[in-house]
Amino acid sequence: MSNIKNINLKILDNFSLKIIAIILMTIDHIGLFFIPEPTFAYEILRIIGRLAMPIFCFLSTQGALKSHKPIIYAIRLLIVGVLIDACMVIYDRNMYYGNALTSLSLGVFAVYFLNKRNLLSLVSIIPLSILALSSFSFFPIRMDDGLLSALLFVSFFLAQLVAEKYAEYVGKSSGFSNETIQLYKANYLQSKINILACIFMLTSYLILMLIDMYQLNQYPVENTLSFAIQSYGVLSAVFILLYNGKLGYSNKILKYSFYIYYPLHILIFYIISYFI
Repeated sequence: MSNIKNINLKILDNFSLKIIAIILMTIDHIGLFFIPEPTFAYEILRIIGRLAMPIFCFLSTQGALKSHKPIIYAIRLLIVGVLIDACMVIYDRNMYYGNALTSLSLGVFAVYFLNKRNLLSLVSIIPLSILALSSFSFFPIRMDDGLLSALLFVSFFLAQLVAEKYAEYVGKSSGFSNETIQLYKANYLQSKINILACIFMLTSYLILMLIDMYQLNQYPVENTLSFAIQSYGVLSAVFILLYNGKLGYSNKILKYSFYIYYPLHILIFYIISYFI
């Protein structure tokens, strides 16, 4: 029985979770570029892809909270995202639509200011508002999973905040020293964060469902997936619960490869789809 209790289920580090999210995203884009709509295969691939964005938002939140330079992290995402968007606007001569990287960059900016935990936290209203409002047709800007991203970033930040406050409360009420509280955080805090993140994520999807029910009749948005498909994103909780909070394998080449992969695979998929 003791052996069962000692099994460590937190087997996914930052690198592993990011690879999983990239694979899920790639499967989603295979469906988007190569499978005719609406077919069963198209829906299955897009459903699988719905698990990617919550994982990216979770990792970006963790990165913003643990990074020594979260603003630099956000700026990198924003620069790559805006360059992709600029190319799409020039090519399509259409409105600004935004992509996953621009959504993630705004989310990281929001978490950075929220984590100040003072008056500066009010600045987070700006990026969160842009994300949230972009899901409504009256707003002139479109962002990839805008409202969902805003809800997820707030949810994952609150999960971190509540877990930390709970650990401090239990430690102080039990008379533990600051060193003991820090030791507890190092060993058990991530599990609490993961659980709370999944609970708050589920709440976000419930809020999204209610807003979606109202939005369909008031401010419809074209070319977006239905909530019935979007809702499968909650299944990403399976991976988030296995996160151990560690960085995992990392080097500079790999670090920048993640930024390059998004626009590169989109470009390759577009070229292939154009000729077939």
